[in-house]
Amino acid sequence: MPKPTFLRLPAAKQARMMAAAKTEFTRAVFAKASISNIIELAGVPRGSFYQYFEDKQDIFYYLLETEGQRFVDAFKAIVEAHHGDFFASVTEFFDVTIDRLLEGDDAPFFRNVFSNMNFKSASHAAFGENVHRHGAGRRYLQEHIDFSGLRVTNNQQKELLFRTTMGGFAQSLAYFYNHQEGEHPDTVAKVKERMAWLLDWLQHGVLLKGESHA
Repeated sequence: MPKPTFLRLPAAKQARMMAAAKTEFTRAVFAKASISNIIELAGVPRGSFYQYFEDKQDIFYYLLETEGQRFVDAFKAIVEAHHGDFFASVTEFFDVTIDRLLEGDDAPFFRNVFSNMNFKSASHAAFGENVHRHGAGRRYLQEHIDFSGLRVTNNQQKELLFRTTMGGFAQSLAYFYNHQEGEHPDTVAKVKERMAWLLDWLQHGVLLKGESHA
């Protein structure tokens, strides 16, 4: 997290620093990114950087948190547009988010994020782990998602449903990034297809109607 000194900066100066960080982490993966490049782009002395952040990892994770919040805000807007319908909301959210992550202007940045982080870190960073980890996020889900038509009876089950869908999404993205080399690279269409399968199975089950395996 940034130090109080950074949070007291004018908004324009904060934005310039974070824009510089995003440019650098788009240019290079975390291990090869340089604080020197960030401060040069931002136009601040090296000493000032350490008044704002502990180190490169500190600003990196703060950048991911701010980027993740944009996804959280987008998800909330979609939930409201669908009047709390869980499956309609996550279907639209995944569709637009896949396009933004894999084909949008920020695609090189997110490729560096996902290609060089473990699953847990990438999921946390890019998809608003705070939506279900913090109390406010849990309350939002409980209050704005319509669970009346779902076999979900308590808050633990609500969080598990959300974690399952978001976890499957993050795993599908990780598969995409890890399968860009070779004769048959993964595609955006395949990512969307996998998510359609997952949501269909969650919504309708995987057992064929009329079949019994009891």
